[in-house]
Order: sequence, then structure tokens, then C-alpha cells
Amino acid sequence: MGSFTGSLIRFNAIKLPGQSYQDAGAGYSQLFLGDVDFVVTDRSDLGATAIRVMTLSHVITVPILLFAVWAYLPRIANTSH
Repeated sequence: MGSFTGSLIRFNAIKLPGQSYQDAGAGYSQLFLGDVDFVVTDRSDLGATAIRVMTLSHVITVPILLFAVWAYLPRIANTSH
């Protein structure tokens, strides 16, 4: 799930209201700190709400999956003996 959501949130450009693509800064913080018209990805153009939900789901999904693997590894090690 983490790699799926990670592939969705890779963007090429962000369009901010009243600004050109070159005026947008780098990184994901601008998605949450101000208004966003839309985000351009390899696959499509996404609205501000969609990209925020996808980014949050990725940020939440990856640690949960890592914890699940970490918690499950001792069980695998115990059954292989």
C-alpha cells in the first residue's frame, strides 16, 4: 500500500493560485501550508483535497506497515526453528 500511495503522490508541478508553476516551492509542505489550485503528476492533474488525502494516507500507511512487519518477524523466526 505504501508503494502504491507513494507512486500516486509523486508530482511534477504544483499550481498555486495567482502564480506560475515556477513560483511553487519544493517539497510537500506547500500542499498543507497554503492554497493549491492543482497538482500535476505523471498520470493526471489532482485537486488540493485529493493530493492532501493521498499524502496523508502515505504518511500513515508506511509506518503502520513497517510496524506490522517488525512485530511479525519474531513469529517467523520462532516457527522456523
